[in-house]
Amino acid sequence: MQKIIDWFGIGRKTLYQWRKEGSKPDPVRGLEVAKGKGWVPLKFSSEALPALNKICAWILSGGSISSLYVVSLSGRLEDLKKLEKDVRRLGLKPTFLEARWGKGGERT
Repeated sequence: MQKIIDWFGIGRKTLYQWRKEGSKPDPVRGLEVAKGKGWVPLKFSSEALPALNKICAWILSGGSISSLYVVSLSGRLEDLKKLEKDVRRLGLKPTFLEARWGKGGERT
């Protein structure tokens, strides 16, 4: 038990909840959702790969994921409209935020 606590850097109470109360770490729940949607195991031949790849890249380049796991995607309105098709296909419900752009092409 102590090895698990040390390895994951968690408290005894957390480990107890995982084992006895049936709660799960967030990454485990996330993987279960992804598996249920058929996203994992992800392969180059996976139908969802192009959309997942695009959305992940968008999140890393200008979006965010809140502490409550709400995905926000920001960008130019015309780009967000194109991205919305992939989002809907995957059954995701992100927040879309239109970014404002200044004269020099900088986001404001």
